[in-house]
Amino acid sequence: MPLRLVKRNKYKVPATFSTRKRVIEGLRAAAITIWKGDVKKLPTSTVAYASAARATEGLKPGQAYRLYPPSQAILNHFETMNHAWWALGYEVATLTRKKLHRIMTPAIHKKLEYIYQFQGLKQSERPADAPTLRAYAEQLSKELRTDVGHHNLSQYARKQGWVEPKEPVWSRSELRLLDKYAHLSPVVIQKHFKAAGFRRTEGSIFVMRKRRRSHKGALYYSANSAAKLLGIDSHKFDREWLLKYPGELTYELKGTARKASNQYDTKLFHRDTLRDFFCNHPEEVDLSKVDKIWFLWLITNGRVKMLAPSDRLSLRSEGYRPGTAREHRQLRRPQAA
Repeated sequence: MPLRLVKRNKYKVPATFSTRKRVIEGLRAAAITIWKGDVKKLPTSTVAYASAARATEGLKPGQAYRLYPPSQAILNHFETMNHAWWALGYEVATLTRKKLHRIMTPAIHKKLEYIYQFQGLKQSERPADAPTLRAYAEQLSKELRTDVGHHNLSQYARKQGWVEPKEPVWSRSELRLLDKYAHLSPVVIQKHFKAAGFRRTEGSIFVMRKRRRSHKGALYYSANSAAKLLGIDSHKFDREWLLKYPGELTYELKGTARKASNQYDTKLFHRDTLRDFFCNHPEEVDLSKVDKIWFLWLITNGRVKMLAPSDRLSLRSEGYRPGTAREHRQLRRPQAA
């Protein structure tokens, strides 16, 4: 029987909830017994869920769960608690903070404007009636009996023009350029930005690429991510295929090499390149080891529907996974009346 690469769980969880099926069964039991099937009461936070499950089971910290899956087991199979409830058919919605414009009064506006006059000074140099932004947010939370985040106050101050943002807002041209070169490293992307007349730091490029998940939708696969999906060793590319078929497996360098030479740089293969290579050399692929749905999706150029994300690719992998969290959210989005 051929060996298969299996994704290991990030957390150690009881064997009772090691599979996705058992986690779903435990969540269904928790929804019915703890929250009586009420969608409005289902927690969207793992902390709230864990405290309610432990209180129901009467457990102490360190004891194993018996009836309901722990939050670690849920996050091994779902990205968030929302995705877990959606998989069960519950249309949950994440509760957000109270809108700032509903609590903003002229007195709060005037006080906040006064505080920002001393924003650049240390706390010891401030007047007694000018607290820090975090202290003022905590004070408002106690007075209004609602959670007022300090970041909401800072965003309000930025809109009022009391403070300048660290970096300008990203334009559409910059975002298109970022999506185009998202498969490369931030250092290389910054060079393309400079060539196009844009100035962005490596840190801002890294953060925006992560927020937009642009590298997840890139059409390139690293040798490691492609090898996971094919069920082979990652050295198969360098030690065999690139030597036997150097003209067919063309690649780009990601720009992650620490040394001057590109010997240890990450090689990126385009999706079309891999498809043509497998069609021209089918004998190089062991169909008993590949990820079946992904391989059919690749060979048929997307004609085969990707039902779910591949189990062989983690969230940090560079390989594109159709059916990611964005598509799951659209699948479970409530229909407009």
